[in-house]
Amino acid sequence: MSFVEFTGTAKLDKRTKRLVRRLGPDDIAIIDHRDLDRVSAEELLATNVRVVVNVSPSMSGRFPNAGPLELVRGGVRLIDVNGDSDLFEEVRDGESLVVRGSSLFRNGSRLAAGRTLTETDLETELAEQRQLAAQEGVQRQEWAADELKRRYQDRVHAARDRQVEVYTTAAKHALDKGDHVGASNALRIAVSLAPDDAELALRLNEVAGRAKHELAASYVEQAEYEERDEKWLAAAQSYTRALAGRPEPKIYDKVAHCLLSGEGNLKEYLFNTHKVLHQFCQTCGTEPFARGTAPDGKKMVALNVRCLDDVDIASLKTTPFDGRSR
Repeated sequence: MSFVEFTGTAKLDKRTKRLVRRLGPDDIAIIDHRDLDRVSAEELLATNVRVVVNVSPSMSGRFPNAGPLELVRGGVRLIDVNGDSDLFEEVRDGESLVVRGSSLFRNGSRLAAGRTLTETDLETELAEQRQLAAQEGVQRQEWAADELKRRYQDRVHAARDRQVEVYTTAAKHALDKGDHVGASNALRIAVSLAPDDAELALRLNEVAGRAKHELAASYVEQAEYEERDEKWLAAAQSYTRALAGRPEPKIYDKVAHCLLSGEGNLKEYLFNTHKVLHQFCQTCGTEPFARGTAPDGKKMVALNVRCLDDVDIASLKTTPFDGRSR
């Protein structure tokens, strides 16, 4: 509202919703309403009041607040005095006051000097508040995401620690019974759950060594049984497994003996030029290897790598050979 001077009747109440019931166009509303909300602004506009003096900040900046802007756009002069004087103590309800610019007078004496909130200023402040609120909203979302992630990781770590404790306890019980294999298996799972635990890894290494030695005896026993039944390849495999826990010369000799003896279960076949001696297992039909002579005259053996343990076929580098045209 544009005017140089306005004379009106003072109406005071710290509760805006109660004050609007007795306001009119000839009154000067004196309120104490921090962050004047949109609903209160609409209620003030409905009274046709022309001047509102607020002893608290109409827009504090705590959050985007469109109430003051709506009131000013409706033609009301909104003046914030913000504690320059205690109008609720100095002004009597119903007395005549004069508004000049942004100041309030009684009988020529100035009671308070404030700041008139303009539409331009309020639009700028509201835009800044909304931008700040948006930034804070993003920050809150990021904080919330980080907090949820932290809580999730805490739960995962807590669950992992409980599982590690379960398997380390199981390993202890197995060791108490002299079962190094069972203890090794339990510790291996615990280490997979806590790979950064150096002490646990060291403990596994120690127990696993004992477990291999413990298993070696059972592998040797199995190999001897297979050897008696002339299952030479199976016996060679069992003796090989025993070497992990007992790398003894006599077991190496056993492996070599079984491999050589195993040829008795192989059948030799000749194909095409009869230059390569193909060795086939008479039990399963697999060709584990073949003997022949290389072009340079040297003796050679071709191994079927699929008959070897712990060989990753996909990791081998192959060289294509055009056998059809030869």
